[in-house]
Amino acid sequence: MNKYSVRDVCSSSRAQELVQKYGSPLFVYNELIVRDKATSLLKAAEGFVVKYALKANTNSVIVKLLRSIGISQVDVVSPGEIYKAIQCGYKPENIMYTENFISAEEMDYALKAG
Repeated sequence: MNKYSVRDVCSSSRAQELVQKYGSPLFVYNELIVRDKATSLLKAAEGFVVKYALKANTNSVIVKLLRSIGISQVDVVSPGEIYKAIQCGYKPENIMYTENFISAEEMDYALKAG
């Protein structure tokens, strides 16, 4: 059961203001909801390592927030996601590279990144 509604993220009048200012499409996130969901996941998975799949959302603010909450490792599938993970503060040893059908150039990039 989801205890949040769209109104918890943004009122419709506020959404209209944001679209006027930033254009559409527009993604709006509620930091408190992201924190709550991530914290709940970490508590439920106590004793296990939780990895965030960067392909789910590569927004730097979200990735850095998840890292600050305690998501200590990421799963990436491309050199671009490796770069993003490092830019967001993840160390190479905390990045799991799970590319399918990897090219020699991509493998070289991953190895050089650590």
